[in-house]
Amino acid sequence: GLETPWGVSDKGGYRPVFRLHDLNINITLQHALFVPPGYSSLLYAHLIEDNECPHFPLWLDFRRWFKSHLGLFHAPPRGHGHSDGRGSTKLQLLLIVRRPPTKGRIIENEAKLEQALVDQLPGVKVTLVDFAQMSLWEQLTHIATTDVMVGMHGAAMGWSLVLPDHAGVLELFPLTTDKPWRCYEHEATWSGLVYRSWRPAKSGGSASFQNAGPTVVDIEQVVTILKDMIQLVRERQNQARPPTGLFPKKLFRIAE
Repeated sequence: GLETPWGVSDKGGYRPVFRLHDLNINITLQHALFVPPGYSSLLYAHLIEDNECPHFPLWLDFRRWFKSHLGLFHAPPRGHGHSDGRGSTKLQLLLIVRRPPTKGRIIENEAKLEQALVDQLPGVKVTLVDFAQMSLWEQLTHIATTDVMVGMHGAAMGWSLVLPDHAGVLELFPLTTDKPWRCYEHEATWSGLVYRSWRPAKSGGSASFQNAGPTVVDIEQVVTILKDMIQLVRERQNQARPPTGLFPKKLFRIAE
């Protein structure tokens, strides 16, 4: 899912990133990092338990490099009168939703949840998106100016990698009997973000997302969690330093 960003260097003027199988010459690598494939990766080392390594400098270094490679490193912050590029100084809350055939990770009361967030979170702009219908660049356009990301457990939560440093992540869990995978919690924590989660009070009696029915989210609980998170995000945003570089407009028009 992250194939596209590696080619951005040709357009954005950054040093290109190559895949070894694309090189037809003998080379010497002065610095290289080889990541174990699939579920043997370090990212899955503590799937259902507390992370034994809450501070992960290597992850932070990769996060800084990846964001700068995409032109996100110096995205202009909001707060102290700064705009999000669309003329709004409100906090930007991104509600990521899913559509069939995901079943268990669909929010059954999605419309009511969205309306509650709009009505009960003053000073916050709520945007609902379905990333499955967007290109990678369209997804990044939203992520680049998101202050609070809310979504059901799944790959979209991995975008915490490129959220602003002051941002918050609320992960919703579906109705299953499985012990929840905590990989996205660990990624958000490694990134230094504010992380919270919501889990159903009762199990849906299914061991897989595919077989479980849609999840009814407890709106009151979610709003309460978000109110606390938003306060922390605002405090962190106000402490953020002004940008020291330019936000590449050639990659994202949202800064115009």
